[in-house]
Amino acid sequence: MTQAKDSALALGILLVTDEPDDYEVWPECLESVDLFMALRTQWHFGGLGGRAPGLDYQALNAAMEMMGVLDRPQAFRDIRVMEGEALKIWQERSR
Repeated sequence: MTQAKDSALALGILLVTDEPDDYEVWPECLESVDLFMALRTQWHFGGLGGRAPGLDYQALNAAMEMMGVLDRPQAFRDIRVMEGEALKIWQERSR
């Protein structure tokens, strides 16, 4: 079971998805993927103004500090790529 599903179950929510619980992450990408997953509760969503959602970059900086990320510029670039892809998926699913 994924960490997201475990967290949801702790709150009494059952997540049902068609996506696999397991996926492969290349070793050189693991730190950035772990960082992205640590930020899963740090999304900003626009209100009535319709502003697109995005990650809280202050939380990103704090997470990098707490996780001991050494190459912060590369981690930031990686996070921006994953953030962009997540936003594309959310946009496609909202149609």
